[in-house]
Order: sequence, then structure tokens, then C-alpha cells
Amino acid sequence: AASRLRIEIDSMPEEVDAAERKLIQMQIEEQALMKETDRASQERLEKLRHDIAAAREALDAQKAEWQNEKDAIVGVQNLKAELESAQLDEERATREGNLQLASEIRYSRIPQLQQQLHVAEEAVKTKQQDGAILKEEVSEEEIASVVAAWTGIPVAKMMQGEMEKLVDLEEVLKGRVIGQDEAVGVVAGAIRRNRAGLSDPNRPIGSFLFLG
Repeated sequence: AASRLRIEIDSMPEEVDAAERKLIQMQIEEQALMKETDRASQERLEKLRHDIAAAREALDAQKAEWQNEKDAIVGVQNLKAELESAQLDEERATREGNLQLASEIRYSRIPQLQQQLHVAEEAVKTKQQDGAILKEEVSEEEIASVVAAWTGIPVAKMMQGEMEKLVDLEEVLKGRVIGQDEAVGVVAGAIRRNRAGLSDPNRPIGSFLFLG
């Protein structure tokens, strides 16, 4: 889903692409009308050129809006990556006993990045007030849609309540992993502990090896 969002941000939005294709079709018609000499064709050509000019102006505005929004979203994503890197640097410095560096990162570098991120996110919100062309984050529905494409499980089933999904987790897994009931129970337990906030946030949910 994140990859899909990345492609969406980098690719021309559907509405902009549609406007560009419409402009190209109008320009093709313009070339055809230029070969005609009758009055009706010339009148149509005059009107078409007016429409082309208006369409080109609107398209340029759309492209500029898309680029501005794209730059703002990419800026937010870059700052989030920097902030995550700084937090990892702080953890590493603390583990290695470099408390001076850890303190500098925690009380200087991280707050600066958090402030920059806040400003950048507000800028994105401002740009998207009249309707967003792009999205900064992957929605729950989009994640479900991608997983549905991988597994064949309907989106509606994956969007059911969190508690219901956790309760039914073993049965769902057993329907897809045959003859590994004990392993399925271990996996389901690890997932439940993670969702309940009982697992170590700095370690993976679990590491499993299925044999057979």
C-alpha cells in the first residue's frame, strides 16, 4: 500500500492526465480543421483555438498545484524519515554510553525536527484545504485493498472490528495453514500481545519458521 501511495505521489494525477489528454485531442482536431477552407470549419477552428487556450491555462494551473502539493508531501515524508533516524541515533548513543550525544539528540535535534515537521504538515493541510490531489498517508482501506489482492480475502472481512479479528485469528490462519495448529497458536498469541501493547516495541512482533 505504501508503494502504491509512493507511485501515486510520483505519477501524474488522474484528473491532470485526463485534462492533458483532452487538450491533445483538441490540438489534433485543430490540425485537421486547419486543412479545411469552408466557413463552418473556420468558425469551428476559431472557437476551438479559444477553448485550447483556456484548457492549456487550466492544465498549467493544475500541474503547478500538483507539483506544489507533491513537494510539500515529500518534504513531510523526508522530515519523518529524519526524525525516525534521529530517534534511532539517540537509542544507539544511549546503548553505547555516549550520554552527551544522546542528550544533544534528545533535547536539540529531535525537538528541532519535530517543530519543522509540524510546520511542514500544517503547510500540507493549507495546500489541501480546497481539495487534495495527493495523499500523504496510506488509509486503512487502501492497506486492506492491497492485502486483499495478495490473499484473496475480501476487503470487507479485513475491515471488521479489531477485537473480532483477534478473536477469530486462529480459525482464519488454520484455514490457510494446514497441519500447523500449534504454530498457528503461537503466531496468533504473538499478534494479540502486540495489539494489546504487551510486546517490546523495539523488537519484532515475532520470528517464525514453518516446516513441512
